[in-house]
Amino acid sequence: MVRALLQTKDLTKRFGGVVAADAIMLDITADEVHAVIGPNGAGKTTLVGLLSGEIVPHEVSIRFDGADITRLPAHRRSLLGLARSFQITSLFREFTALDNVALAVQAHCGHSFRFWRDACRDDELRNPALATLARVGLSERAGALTS
Repeated sequence: MVRALLQTKDLTKRFGGVVAADAIMLDITADEVHAVIGPNGAGKTTLVGLLSGEIVPHEVSIRFDGADITRLPAHRRSLLGLARSFQITSLFREFTALDNVALAVQAHCGHSFRFWRDACRDDELRNPALATLARVGLSERAGALTS
């Protein structure tokens, strides 16, 4: 028997009197791909928010790769490999690919804005951004505008 990579038991979320998720049970193995479909208001976004840790459930058990992640916040879940991606991307078209990724590094690392320093020359932002571009095969596009 294959162990579930993602497992929920009684995943429930209420917003006042509205039940957005009602005792959802999932057992998803690492080799499975699933889609969540349904009409507007069916609870698809709520389900993803609950699984990613962006929304706190009322009743639930969530396990990921054998560990109980029920009370882990979203940023801790993402470090384990469970994260939400958004359909709408936000890019600064007048910035290079490296600049855009450096902004993501800055947000992830909790850097404050440094108004008197050139962020493009800040190795704490630039080096991880370059490494990320390399990891996804975009090193040669680092200086390209994202338009």
